[in-house]
Amino acid sequence: MSKHQPRREASAPASPLAALSPQHAIERGLSAFHAGRFDETIALWTPLAQSDARVAAALAEVHFRRALAQHTPPAQRFSDLQRATALAPHDACYYYHLGLTHHRQGDAATALVAYQIAQQANPQQRGLALSYALALLESNPQADLSALTELSARERETRGSAQRAGAHLRGLEGSGAGLHGSRSRRTLRRKHGRQFR
Repeated sequence: MSKHQPRREASAPASPLAALSPQHAIERGLSAFHAGRFDETIALWTPLAQSDARVAAALAEVHFRRALAQHTPPAQRFSDLQRATALAPHDACYYYHLGLTHHRQGDAATALVAYQIAQQANPQQRGLALSYALALLESNPQADLSALTELSARERETRGSAQRAGAHLRGLEGSGAGLHGSRSRRTLRRKHGRQFR
């Protein structure tokens, strides 16, 4: 190379994903999705989601599935569920699971907000009314749950048990009594199953 020839700049190699046609990216992402390679699917479909509503809806489902995978760390679970709700804001299922995730982390107030959004999108979302009722009771043990009409028969029975337990516990507050006796354990075991030993 002579002194007077312009020097060629070394360019960064193009991403192999950038060379794919949208249709090929969709097909390859679908194959990765069926194989459980959610990270690959997300990488392939994210650039397409803004211009294709079908891809955005499918991408929301991929984020949802990755969030529910057993190996997904809690921070990633929150991120994926938030991304799913952003991509499909009218899907009650995604908000319901976001609420469950907050609820399981002890954040009943944020869970209630997610449950309310899910309820607006689909009041019949399975498990939603009960989860909402439990979070409401955790936030306010005095809460009136009688207005919750979307409960199934089993959920209504559980709601009644939860309200009775809340009333019982409120009666014990300040008395120094607790649920440590064998009679209390037997009662809980009989009503709610083996988890109370």
